[in-house]
Amino acid sequence: MHEMSIATELIKQILKIAEENNLKKIESVELEVGELKQVVPIAMKETFKAVTKDTIAQGAVLKIKEIKAKAICRRCKVIFEPELNFFICERCQVADVDIIKGADIIIKSITGEKDNNE
Repeated sequence: MHEMSIATELIKQILKIAEENNLKKIESVELEVGELKQVVPIAMKETFKAVTKDTIAQGAVLKIKEIKAKAICRRCKVIFEPELNFFICERCQVADVDIIKGADIIIKSITGEKDNNE
């Protein structure tokens, strides 16, 4: 389950952002997850619960929005939505593409309570 390694790295970034913004409690985190990452939302949410235990993010709601993959053909420049593990251009039938969307995991927002003592 690669969700564990993803969640472990995410919580490091989330806690760093929270510290930089003087948050004492994280209430929710919104992610955009590219479909090429092959993240299973239910597994990710359960793993997120595990890695946030005993942190200021414990109990936070994880919202996941899946982003469709997009590729651009290097030869004919057509932009298309490739199927998973099938990156052949629809127009020229060549597998020579750049992925332009759907291969990232982006933290879109973090909501929480500010530490008013700062």
